[in-house]
Amino acid sequence: FIEGEDLREFTFDYNENYLKMLWQIASGLSQIHGSAVIHRDIKPGNIRVDQEGVAKIFDFGLARQQGVNNHSKGAIGTPPYISPEMLVDNTINFTTAADVFAFGVSALTLLNRPPPAWTNQLPRTIPDDAVESHVPEFPASVSNVLQRCLADAAGGRPSMDEVCAVLAKVLLKDK
Repeated sequence: FIEGEDLREFTFDYNENYLKMLWQIASGLSQIHGSAVIHRDIKPGNIRVDQEGVAKIFDFGLARQQGVNNHSKGAIGTPPYISPEMLVDNTINFTTAADVFAFGVSALTLLNRPPPAWTNQLPRTIPDDAVESHVPEFPASVSNVLQRCLADAAGGRPSMDEVCAVLAKVLLKDK
């Protein structure tokens, strides 16, 4: 049990606190992936902010260890956070890239603005400028790495370590 409140969609304004929250979530996922675990249900409702303002990822009910029973037939997770590779009819081997995709969607749906139109579509086509057009305030480096999180091909997505590094660099600029 973690005292605190779950994150909710459409609640953050774009500011430094929002960027810090993204960094915390990315750091948590980086540690989870570093422990060879794939969460498979990353979304705002599975992240709680404790009494001290620290984001905690929970609900590991769908989690799997990398390389152990990490195959599935059909979608596992919560629309719109399900990665494209999970939306096929045949059996697939999923990787941490599924969590990276869900992080990218979460980063956009946490903002207090209408969700991108593609989040309500399955199957979906994500425009090449989805992040930049939804959050023009993002520095180019953040926009670029988040757009890569939303890549159709799992192999085109960055690691959560890379996402953390980009966010940290932006947060620490001129400090």
